[in-house]
Amino acid sequence: MNTVRIIPEQIESSNDGAFADFIDLRSIVDFIKRYSISITVSTIVGILIASLYILTSDKLYWARTEILIEPKLHQLQQPVSDINLSLDTSQLESQIAVLKSERIAAMVVDQLNLAENDAFLESANTSLAARAHKLFALLSGSDPAAAPETDDNAMQASDSAKQVPDSVPQDSGGVTQAPPVKNAELADGSPDAMNYERYRSTIELLERRLTVRREGVSYAIEIAFSAHSPALAADVANAVAQSFLREQIDSKSRGAKEGSLWLEKRLQELRNQMNLATQAAQSFRARHDYRIGAETNNAGVVPGKDFSEILQDRLKGPTLEELEVTADTYRKIYESVLQAYMGSVSQQSYPSADARVITAASPPLASSLPRKKLVLAFGAFGGIMFGVAFAFARQMLDDRIISPQQLWNEVGLNCLGDLPSPPHQWLGKQRLDVITRYPRSAYVKALMSLGTTLRLLEGNTPLRFIGVASAELDSRKGEFACHLAAMYERKGLNTLVVNADPANSSLTNGLQTSFLLKPVGDDNETKSAKSGIRAVAGQSFDYLPSGTSLHAQLMKSGEDDSALDQLKSYKMVIVELPPTTLGVDAFPMESVLDGVVIVAEYGKSRVDALADLLNSLMAMRVSVLGAVIMNVHARSRRSYNRLPVSVAKKFR
Repeated sequence: MNTVRIIPEQIESSNDGAFADFIDLRSIVDFIKRYSISITVSTIVGILIASLYILTSDKLYWARTEILIEPKLHQLQQPVSDINLSLDTSQLESQIAVLKSERIAAMVVDQLNLAENDAFLESANTSLAARAHKLFALLSGSDPAAAPETDDNAMQASDSAKQVPDSVPQDSGGVTQAPPVKNAELADGSPDAMNYERYRSTIELLERRLTVRREGVSYAIEIAFSAHSPALAADVANAVAQSFLREQIDSKSRGAKEGSLWLEKRLQELRNQMNLATQAAQSFRARHDYRIGAETNNAGVVPGKDFSEILQDRLKGPTLEELEVTADTYRKIYESVLQAYMGSVSQQSYPSADARVITAASPPLASSLPRKKLVLAFGAFGGIMFGVAFAFARQMLDDRIISPQQLWNEVGLNCLGDLPSPPHQWLGKQRLDVITRYPRSAYVKALMSLGTTLRLLEGNTPLRFIGVASAELDSRKGEFACHLAAMYERKGLNTLVVNADPANSSLTNGLQTSFLLKPVGDDNETKSAKSGIRAVAGQSFDYLPSGTSLHAQLMKSGEDDSALDQLKSYKMVIVELPPTTLGVDAFPMESVLDGVVIVAEYGKSRVDALADLLNSLMAMRVSVLGAVIMNVHARSRRSYNRLPVSVAKKFR
């Protein structure tokens, strides 16, 4: 008898590439169809979370202003080749760092009095508790949004943001200092500590919401700020730009003042040195007679000395020429320093910034954040990705049978066919009249295709005794055995169903009243009736339940036993076998079975249990024809009809 018996060793030795594990477009589509419910639910949850985020988020308005950093112009009298009007990237990045610095933020906070703006500080609370409170307020019908700014402080802040003060206090350098901290350790509840913490929180919030970036490769810098109020966002953006310009002017003024003080001190020193040098030259000239034509024999005659000695005495010490050159040098140095001092004083009187505002910020008409479409799209995308990841993890970690490829790759069994759920089957209740009542259903068509596949497996010796086994105790192998027998009867083969699993058979437990006694032969009807074979009401096949004499003989018989002679009138005998978990000794009719069909339920049968069942059947030297997957979902049945290597195609 030529039967197909697949063992796990054949997986490694097989040269057929049809069983290779690969992923193609159709496999991806099948995967999406199989887990479409999980992916859809995950997508809906992602969109719901995004919607809750939008509902519980405050609207933020972006206001933008632009400033232009102008390069320093060189003197026109310099050679053209030496003039370089460009600024490098480091200089521009330095200006951007100044715009982002805490000094500018502190100037804006002091100018607009943001530390006293409660609405500005409360808008920074984005914790889960705050979002839950806003959601509860929305559900209860109250308005959680903060009231718009209508007080006088907000109006004054808006006006002050557009004006640059004419003068800046010299001691503060243009910045109102933070509340002083007298002691290093302040009490947590002291007013100074609370004010300082509020002031620092305001500065940090302003720095987080401030965005400064360079416009391409130009010298223009964009300053953007987000706030819960359009007017406040424009005021802060303009205040940052004006504070930057004022900081440049203040920096130049401070530098000019410091330079003026140093030059003034230097002028005083040079003035003293110049006066001393001039006085020394005049004093030297007053002590000596340098008239032309003077008589040398009488002038300066010292008794006891000749003229040469007198001349040598006069040449000792500094000469008049040296004193005059020194005085002239100090005078020139003094004049140059005086000129620099005058330039410094002039620059201090008329300071100017190296930047200017191109476009002032105006209150935006619509909110910029949250971006509803982008957040919803991101939520949907995140839900899809999570659903796909969850489905992939479920497929990788779940060892339940869901495809013929998994049955072959992980168990080593070829799939003889896959059967959808029987029609009109409610709440899992079994139906034995599917073949007769619904002959054109998809289930009957799949069952007929399974019969054709089993027919092709016969070879030279036909299959007469077919066992039906399962790895689960509460499986539907009894229902499948009845359907298989009804299918053979429809093809014109006299069929008998033998219940060899009375403890776990659905036929014995639920359908005992549906059977009638039937004699086996005409010569001895009394003896045949005592054998226990019964006719099924509404079906053409016969049934042999447990507890009869013939059943007991078959469970203990061999191939040459007389009990088999009573079954010669049947062309097909379907035996419902018990699970191998009860022990190998309890397995009946192993010597007369032509092959065993293993029943696996879609999404329920475990890989380990099926592997143990296959190993047990192999240990008992029982031919395994293959496996049948039952209750395949209708939406995924199309993918399961595509077997890696079809058994029917293999024997055509």
